[in-house]
Amino acid sequence: MNARFSSNESGAALFLALVALVMGLALSSAMVSYALADSRGMRRTQEFTQAFYVAESGLQGARYELAEHEDSAKDGEGTRTGSLGSGSYTVTALSLGGQLYRLTSRGLHGSEMAVIEEVVEVRPTSGFPGGAISMVGDMTTTQMLFGSSTDLVVDGGKSPGVVFSDPDLYSIVTKQFAQAVGLGYVQETDITGSITNTFQPNDVDLSMSLYSNAGHESLTIYPEIYTEFFNHIDNNLQGSASHGQLGTSSYVFGTQSSPVNYAIPGNQKLKAGQTVSGYGTLIFSQNLVLEAGSRIDWNGNLIIFGGDNSSDVLFECDGILNVTGNIVIVGPEDRSLKFLIKSQGAATVTGAMTVLGDLSNTASKIDFYVEGDLAVNGLLTTVASKIQTEFRPGSDTTINGSFQLGRPYDAVTNTELQLKFDGPVEVHKDEDLISAGAAALEALGGNLSIPVIGDNLNKDEVVTRSWRMLPSQ
Repeated sequence: MNARFSSNESGAALFLALVALVMGLALSSAMVSYALADSRGMRRTQEFTQAFYVAESGLQGARYELAEHEDSAKDGEGTRTGSLGSGSYTVTALSLGGQLYRLTSRGLHGSEMAVIEEVVEVRPTSGFPGGAISMVGDMTTTQMLFGSSTDLVVDGGKSPGVVFSDPDLYSIVTKQFAQAVGLGYVQETDITGSITNTFQPNDVDLSMSLYSNAGHESLTIYPEIYTEFFNHIDNNLQGSASHGQLGTSSYVFGTQSSPVNYAIPGNQKLKAGQTVSGYGTLIFSQNLVLEAGSRIDWNGNLIIFGGDNSSDVLFECDGILNVTGNIVIVGPEDRSLKFLIKSQGAATVTGAMTVLGDLSNTASKIDFYVEGDLAVNGLLTTVASKIQTEFRPGSDTTINGSFQLGRPYDAVTNTELQLKFDGPVEVHKDEDLISAGAAALEALGGNLSIPVIGDNLNKDEVVTRSWRMLPSQ
C-alpha cells in the first residue's frame, strides 16, 4: 500500500510540474510577443512623430516660398521636396483662387508617413505703420474733440483702425472716442479694422489697439527725425541749390529728365492767376502762401524750411496745390509752424507729407488746420511736442495710406495732442500707397533713418485659415 501511494504521488507531482512548465513557457512566450509588439508600436509611434515634424518642416518651407514669391525648383510657388535628418517630405500647393492655397505635406520617416493639409491666405502686409492712424508717444494733455459736422471714417483693413504706442495715450483716447459714440458723434462702424476691442463707457466696440510690437507703430516717427531732416535740408539740399526769386509771372522749372534744385527766399506769395510747375526740389524759406486763384503743380520735393530764422513757419493754401513726391515742412529750432488750407484751397499729395516741429523744445507747436480740401495718397506725418489738428466745418479730407502723429518720447510737462474732427475725414490704410510714400521719402536722399523702406513694405504674409491631419494612405 505504501509503495503504491508513493508511486501515485510521484506521478501526480511530475504531471503538475509538466503543467507548470507548459504554462510558464506559454506565459513567457506571450510576454515576449507582447514586448516585441510593444517595441514595434513604440518604434512606429516614434517614426510617426518624426514624420509629423518632417511634414511640418515642409509646410514651413512652402509658406516661405509663397511669402517671398520664390520658386527655385521651378515647380510652382509652395510646391517643394526636401529632407530633414533621416526623413523626407513632399509638399504640393494648389491655388484655390483669391490668394488662397491648399498645401498638402507628406512627411516620411522610416516606414511611417504623416500627412498634413493647410489652407492658407497670402496677403500683403507691413509692420509699419501698425494702423490707418498711428498715435505715437504720450502727452500730458490729450483731447479728441467732435462737433455737429463730424463725419469720421477710419478703416485699417487687415490692420487695426487706430494704434497707440503708449498705454496712457491709449486709455485716454479710447475713452474719449467711446464717449463720442455715446453722444452720437461717431458710430462703432466708423472705426474698423482687423482687431476690435470694447471700451468704456457704454461698451463701445472700436478697432483700436495698443500696439504690442514696440517701436513698430509708425514708419516715420522716431527720435532723430527732426534733426535728420533739418540737417539734410540745411546742409545738402539747400546748400547745393540755385537761389532765385519769384516775381509775379508764372514759371516752369526743370523737366523730368533734367530736374532743378531751387531755393526761394522767404515771404513768397503766389497771386491769383499765377502758376508754378516743374520737376525737382523747390525750397521755400520760412513761408509759402498760395492766394485764391493761384496754383502749384510739382513733381519731386516741395519744401518749406524754417532754418535758423527767429520767427515761425507759415504754409497757407487758398489756391490749388498738387505734389507728386514730398511736401516737407520743417519749423525753425525753438519755434512753431502753422499749416492752413483755407476754404477755397485744395491740396493733393501723392507720396508723403511730413510736418515737423522742434522736438527738443516743448514750446514748439504745430497748428494743422484744414478748412478746404486735403487728399494724401501715401503718408501724412505730423511730429512735435505740441500738435493741434483741426478738420473744420466745410473741409473735406481723405487719407489713403496712413496718418501718423505724435512724438517719440514719454510725456513731459507742456506736451499736447489735440485732434478735432468737425468735418468729413476718411482714413484708409493702403499698403501700396504707404510703399509709395516710403519711396518718396527715400528719394529725398540723405541718411534718414526711416525704418523698413522698400522691399520690406511689400512682403507678403501667409495666414493659416484651416489645418487638419489626413490618413497616410
